[in-house]
Amino acid sequence: MTFPRRDPTKTRESPPARPIVPKDAAVVILLREPVDPTDPQLFWAKRGQRMAFLPGFHAFPGGQREEADAEVEVSHAPDRETATIIACAARELF
Repeated sequence: MTFPRRDPTKTRESPPARPIVPKDAAVVILLREPVDPTDPQLFWAKRGQRMAFLPGFHAFPGGQREEADAEVEVSHAPDRETATIIACAARELF
């Protein structure tokens, strides 16, 4: 049985690209005190083996913003958007 050969002069058409929509997210980087600028000690977490994205890898705590983050009161935030991201970071950390 023989198969037809592909014509190298013809290119395959790619499906139309879907636009990538960025999502707001926050990450927390914790330093152990006292901080030694020449040898900082960082805290990070090992991702669960059942996670869809990078299971078992180490990462800083963080994740995507949720609608409920906008309802959290945050003291001393300069604006609502910053307060929402701070609330997201705190939720993801805990």
